[in-house]
Amino acid sequence: MKTKILLFLLIFVASSSKLKAQTTTADTTVYTEVDKEPRLAGGMLKLIGKKIKYHKNAYENKITGRVELSFVVEKDGTLTNFKVTKSADPELDAEFLRAMKKSPKWIPGEKDGKIVRTLHHESMNFTISGE
Repeated sequence: MKTKILLFLLIFVASSSKLKAQTTTADTTVYTEVDKEPRLAGGMLKLIGKKIKYHKNAYENKITGRVELSFVVEKDGTLTNFKVTKSADPELDAEFLRAMKKSPKWIPGEKDGKIVRTLHHESMNFTISGE
């Protein structure tokens, strides 16, 4: 029996787009609504294909679920302030968080033609299917 591991990516960019307010910390504004959303050059699928690993324990115990993260995309494209906003399982949460922390720099968000710090959301479905 051959087993395939399928990882599905769901992007939740708009989950905070309804928020009109901005959060300010240390005189640095984090925008929740921008004209151009931050993005990873090459796309998330490229990152997932290279960085995500299904841990042996999670695979053997058929642990699946969706993990959602929020983080700030800084003006220089680095990612900071990670938070698991929806947990599937501690192992899956940790793996998605680990991969996102190793992400290359992103293309930052823009507001009124200026590069800004942006609150961003990503999620991932961990699934296992066999044949």
